[in-house]
Amino acid sequence: METTEYTATIRDMIQHEDTLRDQRLGWMFALNGFLFTGLGFAWADDDSGPLIVVLALVGVLVAVSSAAALRGSQLAIAKLANLAAERTGDEDLGLPPVIALRSKDLQQHDSGPLRWLNATWFYPWKMLPWALAAAWILVPVLRVLAR
Repeated sequence: METTEYTATIRDMIQHEDTLRDQRLGWMFALNGFLFTGLGFAWADDDSGPLIVVLALVGVLVAVSSAAALRGSQLAIAKLANLAAERTGDEDLGLPPVIALRSKDLQQHDSGPLRWLNATWFYPWKMLPWALAAAWILVPVLRVLAR
């Protein structure tokens, strides 16, 4: 397989991983939306304490499971990018890069008042599952405090 074919295949595989990542985020948001809707209906009922705890536990599990799947996607993309780099080496073959902007490239632009936005933990696939897990952990706590 020629280098151009190889890098095109790697790009296709990375695009596929990106599509999977988008689908995983979509499922996570959809499931959390259903769970928060159920929580909204149950919140006003005084006898709904056990249901709220169950919804919160399921919400935490969905968020942590999504984080694990999204981490796998991130590792797969990194592996594919490394395979392309190994194949093409340091020589300039006139090929476009397999990934346009890597995290390490972004972090090199650490200047200006918004440089903190370059932190990779702000990526939605890294931050949002944990933010949702924290929100679900707070739900039963807030329920107890509201009484």
